[in-house]
Amino acid sequence: MSCRLCNQHCAVSSPQLRVHSRYQITAARHDQRSPPPRINKLRSMSPRPCSAVRQPTLGAARCHRANQSRRPISGINTAPRHSESALRLRSTRSVRTSLQQPLSSRGSRYGRAHPGRDVVVKAGFGENVDGVVVVFGASGRIGRLCVTRLLEDPAVREVRAVVRDRAKALEALPGAEAEPRVVLQVADLGRAADVRSACEGASAAIWCVSLEENRPSPIDLIKGALRMSTPKATVDLILEQLLDLEQDTCLALLSSAAVTRPAWSKEKKATFNSVVDIPIVRLNPFGTLDKQREQEQRVRESGVPYAIVRPVGLNSDWAPGRPVLSQGDVAVGRVNRQDVADVLISAALSEEARGKTFEVITLAGYAPPADRLEAAFSRLFTDEDREDAGEDLGFGSSGADTAGEVAVLAQFNVMQQLLPGAIQDPTKLEMGRTYEEVDAGSVNRRKGAAPTTRERSLAAGIRRRN
Repeated sequence: MSCRLCNQHCAVSSPQLRVHSRYQITAARHDQRSPPPRINKLRSMSPRPCSAVRQPTLGAARCHRANQSRRPISGINTAPRHSESALRLRSTRSVRTSLQQPLSSRGSRYGRAHPGRDVVVKAGFGENVDGVVVVFGASGRIGRLCVTRLLEDPAVREVRAVVRDRAKALEALPGAEAEPRVVLQVADLGRAADVRSACEGASAAIWCVSLEENRPSPIDLIKGALRMSTPKATVDLILEQLLDLEQDTCLALLSSAAVTRPAWSKEKKATFNSVVDIPIVRLNPFGTLDKQREQEQRVRESGVPYAIVRPVGLNSDWAPGRPVLSQGDVAVGRVNRQDVADVLISAALSEEARGKTFEVITLAGYAPPADRLEAAFSRLFTDEDREDAGEDLGFGSSGADTAGEVAVLAQFNVMQQLLPGAIQDPTKLEMGRTYEEVDAGSVNRRKGAAPTTRERSLAAGIRRRN
């Protein structure tokens, strides 16, 4: 990718400038000796950072060809967000280490790999001699679809369907007992021994457990109240056991779109009002979005290799199609549950999806890609890169002029064109209403209007079911 100032390929020297290279934001210094990449993709570059760039700050851009200072691009924050020493450390780790060293020797704040331990890179089940996938919440509406889809792949040796209730599982998965590759494992996800048994020897794990089930057991809560132990959510036990087993098991976590929006700054909420003033964010039943956001962060900070999948509105009546991935938590629309299951499976098996969080919608009428979304995953940013670029991930506001927030705005502008319906204004929706009703004029909510009594009643009865 060429620089718009000097038409040369530029080697970057900080995480902020790494975003610059991908988006052609030229608030950077350039190196005349930087070799062009072999292919047009940042992750395939082997850059030689310019020796003249001793402090990776975002000062005024300087082009080696003109040999004179240029004003930074309008709208891009050119002030350093961190101390020079912190930027220098992040520069070395995120660019030189991440791009030049093999995966087995990388370290990361967020779980792309276990630091200091060899990692087996799996391109898919064709090269995976184990072929064991664990599906937590296998009797749920998405979990059962994951089990069924995995059985369609002959390279899958074993599908470990983890459930709480065997009778419910047999009802949700008819024929599971007769399928030799399905191991129906009844487990109490609050017991470390059961969780460890489920995870042992797994190549990948898919988490489809609802928030209602992802809570400490009543006994653990009592023990916590008596200070006999610290109650843990079930996902925390999964993370602990995966780390303790020291195996390269990637966890694909089913989350939800909109989880960061309640925590955005007032300014950001105003900028992206059409994805904030929608029923699920306005009402946020039982603080579901906040709990899911916190769960995501625990997964990121655990050190376990992960991929976090955030579907928009789940709708089984919406036709299956092509999953479209985005980042920035600005996607609104519909997604078919089968498409979500396919994305979860692909994310669990793909090295390109590790350490990344993304939203997914279904583009009806388009066939899914034949490469299991490998190309789409490769275009996404890691969560570490997004944080370093200044994106507001729901745990502290960032200025609207950071490179990360500029990228979010670009994503927003694209995703707004993919809204269902003809009106293209999700703020007109009420909870329990559809885009088709908005188009017909039977629903016409005013922007900023308080939730109605009917909406509050619906929200009070919501329990997330997968």
